Amino acid sequence: MIGLVRRPLPLSLRVFGLTFVPICVALAVSFLIFRWRLEENVKAGLRETIRNTQEELVRVRADAETQQQRLVGTIAENPSLKAGIALWRQMGDHADTRRTIEDQLFEICANLNYDLMIVFDSRNEPIAAVVRKGGKTIPLPANRIPPRLQSMAVIDDGLYSLIKVPINIDSENLGALSVGRSFDASVLGRHGVLTSNGRVLRSNVTELRPAGIEAGLSACQAGKTECQAALHGETFLISKVGNTHLGTGFAIWNFQSVDAASRPLIRAQGQSLLIAAAATLFAALFVAVFASRSIAKPMTHLVEALRESERTGVLRSDFEIDTGTQEVDQLARALNTAAGAIADSQRRLDAAYLEFTRTMAQTLDARDHYTAGHSQRVSDYALAVAEALSVSTADKDVIQIGANLHDIGKIGIPDAVLQKSGRLTPAEFEIIKQHTVIGKRILESVARFHDYLAIVELHHENHDGTGYPWGLTGEQIPLAARIVHVVDAYDAMTSSRPYRGAMPHETALKVLRDNAGTQFDPAIVEVFLRLIRNNPPDLAGATAEQLAALNRNLIAVQPSVSKAPSAAEQAPFYASSSEEPSIQEVISRAD
Repeated sequence: MIGLVRRPLPLSLRVFGLTFVPICVALAVSFLIFRWRLEENVKAGLRETIRNTQEELVRVRADAETQQQRLVGTIAENPSLKAGIALWRQMGDHADTRRTIEDQLFEICANLNYDLMIVFDSRNEPIAAVVRKGGKTIPLPANRIPPRLQSMAVIDDGLYSLIKVPINIDSENLGALSVGRSFDASVLGRHGVLTSNGRVLRSNVTELRPAGIEAGLSACQAGKTECQAALHGETFLISKVGNTHLGTGFAIWNFQSVDAASRPLIRAQGQSLLIAAAATLFAALFVAVFASRSIAKPMTHLVEALRESERTGVLRSDFEIDTGTQEVDQLARALNTAAGAIADSQRRLDAAYLEFTRTMAQTLDARDHYTAGHSQRVSDYALAVAEALSVSTADKDVIQIGANLHDIGKIGIPDAVLQKSGRLTPAEFEIIKQHTVIGKRILESVARFHDYLAIVELHHENHDGTGYPWGLTGEQIPLAARIVHVVDAYDAMTSSRPYRGAMPHETALKVLRDNAGTQFDPAIVEVFLRLIRNNPPDLAGATAEQLAALNRNLIAVQPSVSKAPSAAEQAPFYASSSEEPSIQEVISRAD
């Protein structure tokens, strides 16, 4: 037995062992190192993706909150609401005065679909409040409103997201208006959690119960916004969504399982490497070299492309998906899918902003049935003129949408002025004229609406410089604003209003013709008159498609004006009777 043990191994076996075993060990070590590095890279990429997603969500939320703040600020200017608060201050805390304010809140709540509305006095004490429950809006007693409300609050067993704005008359503060909607847990996302002082209020993390989530949060050191915790055998990346402005004690957290995210890729790569480790000596060497080259090159290209996306701020959607390495191709496909999803989300966000602003314009029309449909008719007329002038497709889109939004600023004009019967006083007319500037302020904070600002702000500028708000002349006024000015005037004159009847179709056309070169661009007037003359008067309200179909052969023309204006053209654009509102006033009030 001893002799058998001491006998040296055959040379063939020793050579085989000295060559094959070290390579097998190297392959095993390489497998472990590669697995560890791949897992760390996946975790790092996941952290970066979460951070980028959170930054985008915070930015979108901030934009939405800004828009909501402006809308609520507009609501706070409601004259009836201010009158109710002034009555309450004069008569004291009586049931009738509180009911008057509650009636205003019922109406606003019904029109704007808010779930909670609270009016405070100048000492920040609640005066009146209403809440929507079970599809019904009911009064909410003041003693059930907690003190020192924040952006997020639990009121009457309901969780609400609140916006608060002051209510002023000139420089005097009457109080404040706080409006809210029931908190929608879907805004937290798939891995989001809402907490209050460390206690879970809402959670979309299906893998963990509230107790486990609270344990994970307590495991993080105080003041940290990101940490890792082992919960139920999984490693979770816990990160706080910053700048959410929810109020003291409230916070939104993201719980993402790093193991669950990295496991599929690690499993797929591990299988490939195990197959390579089971190969023969020469096959193992060949596979090792080939794998190194086949993985390193596409991974390098992928990293370079990601760095380029990082520099430009736009995630590319053309990563190569046919590199010959399955895992790299999977990662590239995932990045391409993510880029498409981000682009689609951006398009949806643009559409949501546009739809929100269109809804504001429809809300403006709904304030007075006399003006219902005006914005859409002006948009249709403007599009027909733009098509006759053969402007570019992009410019036609701007003109069509901008015309639909041209009167958005009238949301900020009091009803008492906007719907007054008879002529306006000079002071009231100045208030009306402010709607162009107000409209610009509503839209200018959102970069996506900058293309429409010229129409909204300048559609009352006259060709001879007598318009408002800046007194621009001729070519200083953008073409889109000049088009809207003409069609806006036509629809205003031919529509009935509380303070005067509709002007006959032919009379309105004569007014446009007589004031071409003074108030209106004569080239635009000529094109519009030709469009209208080719249609019967009773089709004056035709859609853009109908007008375009009837004038498909119209040659685009924008003639220059070289002759001096006639006496009719120099005549001021006013009605003859001093008791009737002027045409200028009609256009400003009813357009």
